[in-house]
This record gives sequence, structure tokens and C-alpha cells, in this order.
Amino acid sequence: MKCIVHGVYMNLRYRIVTIDEKDYIVDLGDSIWKILFPFLYWILPNTAYKVNDYELIEKIKAPKVKQKSTTREGLLAGLVGVLLASLLQPLVSFFDVEGTTLINSSIVFIAFLLVIFVYYYINRKNRKNLYQTINLNEYSMVRIWIRPDSLKYALFVFLTYSFFFGFTLLMWGGFIQVAANVLILIFGMLFLFIALFVGLLAIGVGDFNVKIKDDEKIAI
Repeated sequence: MKCIVHGVYMNLRYRIVTIDEKDYIVDLGDSIWKILFPFLYWILPNTAYKVNDYELIEKIKAPKVKQKSTTREGLLAGLVGVLLASLLQPLVSFFDVEGTTLINSSIVFIAFLLVIFVYYYINRKNRKNLYQTINLNEYSMVRIWIRPDSLKYALFVFLTYSFFFGFTLLMWGGFIQVAANVLILIFGMLFLFIALFVGLLAIGVGDFNVKIKDDEKIAI
């Protein structure tokens, strides 16, 4: 079954999914595992709320903008990251810190928790902002699977996420094993933060395939 996915204005956590002229709001921030491994959005069912109020949906729907080449933007972001790392290479030695492998691993773990905390805070903030307009608990809930309509889009999300997440592992692995450098640690945090937001593109805006877990609930 086909569906159209729209964004929610100034809110990356939610999507508006239109199926057979019926609107559902999908919550992308209800699972830490999906946030860390965004491909699970395609494999596991997602929480959706059936909202019958057309005017309310139009109020929170993100305005349509001219589509740009997401592939080009992803590659550009990656090249910028590599270029910045190269330009800052002469400064790396000034930020070296002494520490054992255990200490460096502990620092990396703390950095990971810090990124997750900031992301969690933004996630909660997005939920609070939406609930100021619409209380999803007042609507019936269904579980739906949403998958990309094209292999090209799925590959774009996979490669872009893998790029940033891979650089995170590279930076932090280097911090632990090679050089305990603050800049390397910060760049790893930055790449992880970008990867988490790229993961939300697993269910982006446009045409997707959808399957509803329990058709009977839709009639509510």
C-alpha cells in the first residue's frame, strides 16, 4: 500500500502519514534502538495516531518547499567534515591529553552519553512542542510499517548514516588507541550527532510503502 509522508513544522520527531485520505501522526522518537539504528524504522512497526481533524493536521504540517538533491547535500557535508579535519590537523598536537586506554575509553563513553542526553533533550522538547497543539493521547493508536518507495532513497539513507557513524567510530577509536586528543573527541561527537539526525531520514518526506498491523483499528 502506498502512502504520502509529510513533515511536521519545526519538529523532526514526528511525521504526518496520509493513507487513503486518512491522516496519521507517526512518532519517530519513541525507541532508543531505532534512533541508534534507524534501519529498524523499516523493519519494526512504528507508533501512529489517527487524527481526524483536517484543520489541525494542516496547522502543524510543514510547508512544502522545493525538493533539493539530498545526495548532493550528504556528499557536501561529508567533504566539509573531511576538509575541516584536514585544516585543523596542525592544531591537533596542542590538544593532546595523557591517559591510559581505560581512561580514554571512559572519556569516550561519557562523550557518547553526552550526545545521547542532548539528543534526548531535543527529542523531549519536540514532543512538548507538539503536545501544546495536539494531544496524541486523545487519538486511537495503530502500528504501521513504513518502507522507502525506492531503492535509491534507501541506499542514500544507509550510505549517509554509515558515513557519519563510521567516522564517529574512526575518531573515537583513534582517540582510545592512537592519540587522546580533544579535537578528535569533539569531531566524533559532532559526527555522531549528525548521524542521529540523518537517521530520521529513514522516514523522510515523500512517497513510501506502508503496511498497517491491525486494519480493524483503523475503523475507530
